[in-house]
Amino acid sequence: MTGKSSIMQRTLILVVLSIVFQLAWVVALDFVIAQADVSYAYKHMWTITLSIGMALSAGINISFAWFFSRDLRSSLLVLRHNIRNLSRRRPLLKPLEGTDELAQIDQEIHELAESLGIPKAQIGEQDWEETDLTT
Repeated sequence: MTGKSSIMQRTLILVVLSIVFQLAWVVALDFVIAQADVSYAYKHMWTITLSIGMALSAGINISFAWFFSRDLRSSLLVLRHNIRNLSRRRPLLKPLEGTDELAQIDQEIHELAESLGIPKAQIGEQDWEETDLTT
């Protein structure tokens, strides 16, 4: 993933999006309540619409959190594997792509391995499965 933004930037974007969605629904609800001269059916329709909107907003927030945590977990597993290989003086996985903090840490690990004379991995050795890293 080239051009990864920093973890803090991604987190901030998620928080801002969540706040914007929630505020939009609160403002819409306030607008409906302020309209005292509208019929009960109209208010009821807006209440249902706002409830659906809040549920959609919650679903979007959960989806963002799931995607973000999945990406973060993958990067952390690569770091864990590389640190383990570094301690055993084995070739490391290929460096993480991007410019976020985890990619920078991985780059430092690779520089340390190079300074210790640990050989670079062959292309076939760079592929891994998450199950390889759980032990």
